[in-house]
Amino acid sequence: MFREDGALYKMMWTIADMFFVNFLWLIFCIPIITIGASTAAAIDVNMRIVRKEESYIWKNFWDAFRKNFVDGTKLFLVLALLSYFFYINIQYFMINQSLFHLVIITMSAVFMLLAFIYAFPLAVKYENTTRRTLINSVFFALKWPGKLIITLIQVGILFFAYIFFTMILLFDNPGTGMGMFSVFVVVLVPEMILITLAYRGNVVIEAYKKLEGIEDENSELNEEEIQ
Repeated sequence: MFREDGALYKMMWTIADMFFVNFLWLIFCIPIITIGASTAAAIDVNMRIVRKEESYIWKNFWDAFRKNFVDGTKLFLVLALLSYFFYINIQYFMINQSLFHLVIITMSAVFMLLAFIYAFPLAVKYENTTRRTLINSVFFALKWPGKLIITLIQVGILFFAYIFFTMILLFDNPGTGMGMFSVFVVVLVPEMILITLAYRGNVVIEAYKKLEGIEDENSELNEEEIQ
């Protein structure tokens, strides 16, 4: 069990890799404007992890950060603008209780969900415009609703776990066993969300490639391929 090719050794090594990816992601997010590029880099490394490819975390992260800096930043800026639009409409709704703003809020939430659930895995895997990447993400989400539901359930569980254990940290003694476990969960959950998005993105990409008979790893998902 403790051999280098044993299950426990591999599991502990994977957890260590996840901590390292999470650390790099957090550090590279600090300038704020680099959140998108950092997320793209983390997704790239995590996709290598879930495909069980040989991965050198720092080298792969740095290479992916530089390669996807522009595309990742564009995705982040679009998400930030949509989030601000979403926030403004929530404020208007809370003041006016307007049905119009409720509809806008609902439509905005659904679009943001569909457009960004697979956006970063697609941006990492294929070279496309930001607009095409978002359209492809919507296409994949609607094409395989069952896979979308599984993705949302997994990410939702992790998100609520993060909130739950953060609350424990705020109101419990960090020195207790539960407090220490909560620290572990709060630190690791962001990376667990990223690796889940990487894994689920890889699932739908492989499903599309199988459906279309695509074998070339470097082939692009472009406007002509998705109709």
